Amino acid sequence: MSDNLLLKGLKVIDAGSFIAGPVSTTILSDFGAEVIKIEPPKIGDSLRHLIERTKRVNPSAEEDYCWQLTSRNKKSLALDLGSAKGQEILHKLIKEADVFVTN
Repeated sequence: MSDNLLLKGLKVIDAGSFIAGPVSTTILSDFGAEVIKIEPPKIGDSLRHLIERTKRVNPSAEEDYCWQLTSRNKKSLALDLGSAKGQEILHKLIKEADVFVTN
């Protein structure tokens, strides 16, 4: 990544799911923002599993690139937001961030 990107130094917490949230934070990351993607433990974000739906329409499909396209340039953190500890960590991250995205 270039050192002179417009949003370098901006910290974003991405708790969005499916299309709108992840795409918006991908654009921010393309301009240099540090984006931390929050995912549920064990299963990860639902876009990671889109190939299963794609195969229903196209049984010969081997890959669905939606996850790769919407997660480039992002860090990933698994948090159980149903637990007090997971919520505590999320709140700490949000306090340190410039932007929080959810949908």
